[in-house]
Amino acid sequence: TALGVASERGNVDVVDLLLEARADTTLTDSAGWTPLHSASDRGHKQVVNLLLEYGADAMATTNSGFTPLHAASESGHVDVVNLLINKVADLSFTDTNGWTPLN
Repeated sequence: TALGVASERGNVDVVDLLLEARADTTLTDSAGWTPLHSASDRGHKQVVNLLLEYGADAMATTNSGFTPLHAASESGHVDVVNLLINKVADLSFTDTNGWTPLN
């Protein structure tokens, strides 16, 4: 989706415009990744914050049970990890391999 691409690329202005136009934050790609997963994985803190403000689900899971917090943590984006922890994320949630975001 356009929102997914803009989120992955960290284009804050485009993400903001799409969200104002009521873009769906829950749409996923074939692996189950939402725009929030993509932005978290790439470390785009401003985009992550915008998506959360517009109701993106911080506990959404991919086909393999990966949350946005897993994505940010695995990629080493400490600022995004802190944002997700402070907003809503569950640190005890496990993926299909039994890994928490802290593993």
